[in-house]
Amino acid sequence: QDLPPQTKARIMVCQKGGCLKRGGKGLLSDLEKTLCDRGLLDKVTIEHTSCQKCCGSAPNCVLQLGKKKYKNIHPDAIASLLESHLTSEQ
Repeated sequence: QDLPPQTKARIMVCQKGGCLKRGGKGLLSDLEKTLCDRGLLDKVTIEHTSCQKCCGSAPNCVLQLGKKKYKNIHPDAIASLLESHLTSEQ
């Protein structure tokens, strides 16, 4: 029997003015490198977003795992949460 397709985790990274000026592009490349190094890049969808309305905490990034959302966390923490999430699903 076919199993339902696993819902990919989503990472939404703001790529608008304030976030880009405060390191948004670097955050995106760090995130991709960290996920690639841990073999997780194919387990997640990375989306470039417009303004997330939290400019004071730029650069903004949101990790969505199922119904849970984690805001503005370091790429290593994102990778660890993603690994924990994938392990608990199996």
